[in-house]
Amino acid sequence: MQIIRTGESGGGSGFFMELLWVRLVSSSVIEDGKARTRDALTMAGTDSLGDRDQVTIAIAGDTVTIKRREFRGARGYGPEKTTVRRVQ
Repeated sequence: MQIIRTGESGGGSGFFMELLWVRLVSSSVIEDGKARTRDALTMAGTDSLGDRDQVTIAIAGDTVTIKRREFRGARGYGPEKTTVRRVQ
Protein backbone atom coordinates (compact mmCIF):
# COMPACT_ATOMS: atom_id res chain seq x y z
CA MET A 1 0.00 0.00 0.00
CA GLN A 2 1.27 3.45 -0.91
CA ILE A 3 -0.17 6.72 0.31
CA ILE A 4 0.16 9.79 -1.90
CA ARG A 5 -0.55 13.31 -0.64
CA THR A 6 -1.75 15.65 -3.39
CA GLY A 7 -2.65 19.32 -3.57
CA GLU A 8 -4.86 21.22 -5.98
CA SER A 9 -5.49 24.89 -6.60
CA GLY A 10 -8.24 26.07 -8.91
CA GLY A 11 -6.81 29.58 -9.24
CA GLY A 12 -8.43 31.11 -6.16
CA SER A 13 -6.99 31.38 -2.66
CA GLY A 14 -7.81 27.76 -1.74
CA PHE A 15 -5.31 24.92 -1.78
CA PHE A 16 -7.10 21.61 -1.33
CA MET A 17 -5.19 18.57 -0.05
CA GLU A 18 -6.12 14.93 -0.55
CA LEU A 19 -4.72 11.53 0.42
CA LEU A 20 -4.82 8.80 -2.20
CA TRP A 21 -4.34 5.21 -1.07
CA VAL A 22 -3.05 3.07 -3.91
CA ARG A 23 -1.75 -0.44 -4.44
CA LEU A 24 0.75 -1.56 -7.05
CA VAL A 25 -0.84 -4.51 -8.85
CA SER A 26 0.90 -6.73 -11.43
CA SER A 27 -1.04 -8.31 -14.25
CA SER A 28 -0.21 -10.28 -17.39
CA VAL A 29 -1.01 -8.94 -20.84
CA ILE A 30 -0.38 -10.11 -24.37
CA GLU A 31 1.22 -7.49 -26.58
CA ASP A 32 2.28 -8.21 -30.17
CA GLY A 33 1.66 -11.90 -29.49
CA LYS A 34 4.01 -11.97 -26.50
CA ALA A 35 3.05 -12.23 -22.86
CA ARG A 36 4.47 -9.66 -20.50
CA THR A 37 3.82 -8.37 -17.01
CA ARG A 38 2.75 -4.81 -16.32
CA ASP A 39 2.29 -2.86 -13.12
CA ALA A 40 -0.65 -0.56 -12.46
CA LEU A 41 -1.78 1.61 -9.57
CA THR A 42 -5.18 0.63 -8.19
CA MET A 43 -7.10 3.11 -6.04
CA ALA A 44 -7.84 1.72 -2.56
CA GLY A 45 -9.29 4.87 -0.96
CA THR A 46 -9.13 8.63 -0.50
CA ASP A 47 -9.42 11.13 2.32
CA SER A 48 -9.86 14.89 2.00
CA LEU A 49 -7.41 16.96 4.04
CA GLY A 50 -9.15 20.27 3.47
CA ASP A 51 -8.04 23.75 2.48
CA ARG A 52 -4.94 24.92 4.38
CA ASP A 53 -5.72 22.70 7.37
CA GLN A 54 -2.84 21.71 9.65
CA VAL A 55 -2.47 17.98 9.10
CA THR A 56 -0.10 15.27 10.29
CA ILE A 57 -0.20 11.73 8.97
CA ALA A 58 1.24 8.63 10.64
CA ILE A 59 1.40 5.20 9.03
CA ALA A 60 1.88 2.01 11.05
CA GLY A 61 1.34 -1.26 9.21
CA ASP A 62 -2.16 -1.14 7.74
CA THR A 63 -3.31 1.78 9.90
CA VAL A 64 -3.27 5.45 8.87
CA THR A 65 -3.75 8.07 11.59
CA ILE A 66 -4.68 11.58 10.46
CA LYS A 67 -4.58 14.46 12.93
CA ARG A 68 -6.08 17.66 11.61
CA ARG A 69 -6.85 21.20 12.74
CA GLU A 70 -9.34 22.88 10.41
CA PHE A 71 -8.35 26.26 8.98
CA ARG A 72 -10.97 28.86 9.93
CA GLY A 73 -9.63 31.97 8.23
CA ALA A 74 -9.20 34.99 10.50
CA ARG A 75 -10.32 32.90 13.49
CA GLY A 76 -7.24 30.69 13.16
CA TYR A 77 -7.41 26.92 13.54
CA GLY A 78 -10.03 24.76 15.22
CA PRO A 79 -9.45 21.93 17.69
CA GLU A 80 -7.46 18.88 16.68
CA LYS A 81 -9.51 15.95 15.38
CA THR A 82 -8.07 12.46 14.92
CA THR A 83 -9.19 10.00 12.26
CA VAL A 84 -7.90 6.43 12.17
CA ARG A 85 -8.33 4.38 9.01
CA ARG A 86 -7.44 0.77 8.48
CA VAL A 87 -6.39 0.05 4.92
CA GLN A 88 -7.31 -3.40 3.62
